[in-house]
Amino acid sequence: MAACRYIGMNYMLYTMVGYFVGFASSFVLNGLFTFRHTELSLGLFGKFLAGNAVLLLFVQVIQYILIGLMGTGELFGVAFGMVLYTSSGFIVNRRYILAASTNLKV
Repeated sequence: MAACRYIGMNYMLYTMVGYFVGFASSFVLNGLFTFRHTELSLGLFGKFLAGNAVLLLFVQVIQYILIGLMGTGELFGVAFGMVLYTSSGFIVNRRYILAASTNLKV
């Protein structure tokens, strides 16, 4: 994201690029280590991708409100979106996506 910003890419676009690049590694790392999933299937990745795409859309709306409409600084708007994405993403993944076929207690 920093490299995309450095070359002048719009915050909405570089946020999307950065999050999509992070989806694959996040799926594997969270699945194996955070939620201790034993089998990471393509179907599970589809659910993970869909859930995180919805979260990304939410972040984009928040960023647009903060940066585009309210005029807050770009760094603040992007960082605030990242905090919302990370916290809500953990809850969504734990309760609905990665925990769906495990014995995790929520």
